[in-house]
Amino acid sequence: MEPTALWKRVAVTVEDLKPGLVVLDTAADLFGGDEIKRAQVRQFISMLRKVAMDSDCAIMLLAHPSVAGMQTGTGSSGSTAWNNSVRSRLYMTRPEGKDDTDPDARVLTTKKINYGKVGNQVRMRWQDGVFILDDGKPTAISGLLNRRHDEAFRSLLSAVNRTGQRVASTRGVNYAPAVLAARPDAEGATKKQFEAAMQRLLAEGIVKVVWEGPPSKQRQRLIVSAEDFGPDPEVEN
Repeated sequence: MEPTALWKRVAVTVEDLKPGLVVLDTAADLFGGDEIKRAQVRQFISMLRKVAMDSDCAIMLLAHPSVAGMQTGTGSSGSTAWNNSVRSRLYMTRPEGKDDTDPDARVLTTKKINYGKVGNQVRMRWQDGVFILDDGKPTAISGLLNRRHDEAFRSLLSAVNRTGQRVASTRGVNYAPAVLAARPDAEGATKKQFEAAMQRLLAEGIVKVVWEGPPSKQRQRLIVSAEDFGPDPEVEN
């Protein structure tokens, strides 16, 4: 294995910039040897290790697992040297479960680590173009996004009610999250995001459900609480 001119330029760039982390995507596009030949793989990893040590940074090499690696859950592919030559190896998967498992959920599992515990997991979710930590606690980014969705839901709900249309908090043809998400001014917010926003706003009392119509056939309407002016006054002759 010999470094190419391109790799030498990469190594010089890393040395000049001094990044804390270098991500290489993917091994199939960078490694020109035979992935099942241990000697070639070890030489390739040694080239990466030299750059990491010279520039005092971490290098993360991304790779796709083989079919067997996915079936066994190891996430491996090719020679065992891919696993044995590195200091740590992480495997990202979708969580196993029922068919309704969140499609945006991911699990990052430690398959090898020289200075830690194998098998540790980090749960993440794909949200607005990035993976965010999913530890059950709201993050600063998720808080900002939630507030944006809450404000969009409140504003759109107000606009819908001003037109005389009726939306409800229960599922049906006039289900508020679905109706509002379908509007052209929803700014890309999804039905699922508006469902979460509706529940937050209901809990805070910012929106509420009112009932309309005769007692024998009442229908619910979801409104902004501040816009509830009560029933229209009777007109006296």
